Amino acid sequence: AERGLWAAAGRNLKEVDLGPTRRTLEACLGDEAEAVRLEALLGLRLLGDPSALPALIDYGRAARRDERFKELSAAGAAVRELTGRDLGVDIDAWGSWWRERTATEGQG
Repeated sequence: AERGLWAAAGRNLKEVDLGPTRRTLEACLGDEAEAVRLEALLGLRLLGDPSALPALIDYGRAARRDERFKELSAAGAAVRELTGRDLGVDIDAWGSWWRERTATEGQG
């Protein structure tokens, strides 16, 4: 959503620093309230910043461990939006995608 607003305004998306918003949403993943965590997952999904993947991977592991399957599903939806690939709730696949992406960026 934020990227869409900047694009509509004619801004080059590489000029937009999504880091502060991403970090705020990532911090909300640790909130005690499930509703806050779910909204943070939706926010990360809409923000469209793939740099959120490490936080989503950690979150997915915790959600699976604690059997918070609704939240795990929401994290999977965010990962699908950020990666453009349907990796389901396979957290190992999320990590593989992230490692491949960062390795590719390091070569460029």
